[in-house]
Amino acid sequence: MQPQERRGLILEKLKQHGKIDIDDLVTQLHVSGMTIRRDLALLEEEEKIIRTHGGAILKKQIIVETPFRAKEGKHSEQKKRDSSGCHRSFTR
Repeated sequence: MQPQERRGLILEKLKQHGKIDIDDLVTQLHVSGMTIRRDLALLEEEEKIIRTHGGAILKKQIIVETPFRAKEGKHSEQKKRDSSGCHRSFTR
C-alpha cells in the first residue's frame, strides 16, 4: 500500500469513528507503529488532524462565522422596521 493511500484510509477511519488509535491502525494496516506515527505527523502538518496520546482526532473548525456580506441583506425589511421603531423611542 502506498503512503498516500494509507493516509487516505486513516482519514476515512477518522471520519467514520471520530478518533483512531495507533495500535489499531498498526494491526489493521499491517505496518509499523513508526510508519503510522509518520503518517499522523504529516496529516497534522497538513492541518487535517490533531494528534492525541496514542492516536488522533479529526481537526474541525470550531466556530464558523458567516461572512458579513452574506448576512448583510438577510432580514433587511425586519431590520428596517426594528431600527425605525428604535429611533422613534429614542427621539421622544
